[in-house]
Amino acid sequence: ELMRQWEYIFGRRDEAEFVTVGQVKSKAEIVMATPPEDHPLVGEIIVDHALEISENPGKEYVIIVAHGASGRDRDQDNPKELEILKTLARYVKEDGGFADVGYVTLQDDAPAEIRDANVARLRAMAEGAVKQGQTVLVVTNLIGTRTIQPKIRADLKGIDYKFNAKGIAQHANFIEWIQETVGDALEKSG
Repeated sequence: ELMRQWEYIFGRRDEAEFVTVGQVKSKAEIVMATPPEDHPLVGEIIVDHALEISENPGKEYVIIVAHGASGRDRDQDNPKELEILKTLARYVKEDGGFADVGYVTLQDDAPAEIRDANVARLRAMAEGAVKQGQTVLVVTNLIGTRTIQPKIRADLKGIDYKFNAKGIAQHANFIEWIQETVGDALEKSG
């Protein structure tokens, strides 16, 4: 969704994804790079964020929480985002040595009944892990720290868990990912 909005802003699409705004007009060649998604460097970031709040990985259940697709194409976009999270969860489990790793999209801007159903899934995962004697660790794949993190805290109220609210941009790998992604995009553009 967000990528389609940026493509609209830079004149690569005729229709806005979210909101109609002025489009960038430029004689310069504009090269669009891919978003972070499930890049291995992002996986390393999420592993590190989980390990920062970990005390005993073998007895901990990590939940990766994402914003989630909420727009008009959410029924097609959200399954794609869940596949990205599945790959990130695999990195976290394999590289972090955690007992298990789950993931959920909140679809934060979707109608209330959709978000509420996703919050119920998140709570069920956390409560299930606590019942099994696992410590719940919550991390995100969000770029920044001031997006849905406060809502996640409210969503999990009453459940015992640890939360690393850091965004992926706060990690050194993010700069490395930018350099690699921009280099790849420039190389492909010729």
